[in-house]
Amino acid sequence: ALDIGNTNIHLGVFQEVGARRAVPLLFHKVMRAEEVDLEELALGSYLPLISEILLASVNPKVEDVFCTWLEKNYPKKPLKFPGDIRVPIPVLVREPHKVGIDRLLNAVAAYEKTGGTTIVVDMGTAITVDAVSERGEFLGGIIAPGLESSRKALHLRAALLPEVSPERPHYYIGKDTVEAITSGLYWGTVGMVERLIKGVKKEVGGEPRVIATGGDANLFAADVGLFQEVIPHLTLEGMVLAYKSRQ
Repeated sequence: ALDIGNTNIHLGVFQEVGARRAVPLLFHKVMRAEEVDLEELALGSYLPLISEILLASVNPKVEDVFCTWLEKNYPKKPLKFPGDIRVPIPVLVREPHKVGIDRLLNAVAAYEKTGGTTIVVDMGTAITVDAVSERGEFLGGIIAPGLESSRKALHLRAALLPEVSPERPHYYIGKDTVEAITSGLYWGTVGMVERLIKGVKKEVGGEPRVIATGGDANLFAADVGLFQEVIPHLTLEGMVLAYKSRQ
C-alpha cells in the first residue's frame, strides 16, 4: 500500500491472512515526498512477493513518478483510490466526492479499531480533525494549516522573519526572533489542535475516542494530551480494509 501525501510518502507491506479484515503490517517506511528515491524506498525488493499494489495520492506529480516506475517493473496496474476501490463508509457531508481520500481512509481504519464514535486527527501538511459517528459514518470535520505550512507561510509572507526548524521548544518566551517563532509555531499548534478536538467532541457528544496520525502526530502527542492512540500508518490500514471489503 502506497500513501502519497504532499509532505511524506508512506509505504506499507501487509501480509494477507485468509478472510481476516485486520492484516499484519510487515514493513513500514516513510520518506519525504520532495526527496523521493525509489531505490531507497526499497519497494523493488518486495515486488516478487506482492499480489496487489494499492495507491492513494493527493500529490499528482509524485504519483506519476511511481506509476511510471511500476509500469516498467510490475506486471499489474496499481489499484487506485477512489477510482478502482470504493471507500466503504457513508459520507454525510454536502459534497461527498470532494472529501480528501486520506480523510476517508483514516476514518475507516479508526472506526475499525474503536467500533464507536471517533475523532481522527491527521497532523501533516494540513491538520484535519474529523468525526466518525457511532454507526461508522463520516460526519465531516475541520481542515487547518499544519506546522510545516505555517512555518513556510510565515517566512514567505514576512520578509524579515527567518525560516526556522520545526521542533519542540522547552520554553514559551523566546529570547530572540528564532526562538520566538519556534515557540509560536509549536505551542500555537498545540493550542489550536486541543481547541479543535474539544469543539468536535462537544458537537458529536458522548465520549469519542481520539486517534492521531500523520507525520507530526508523535511530535505533538505528549503536549496535546488528548490523543488516546497514535497510529502513524492509519491511512495504509484504511487502504487495506477498503480493499478487503470488496473481496
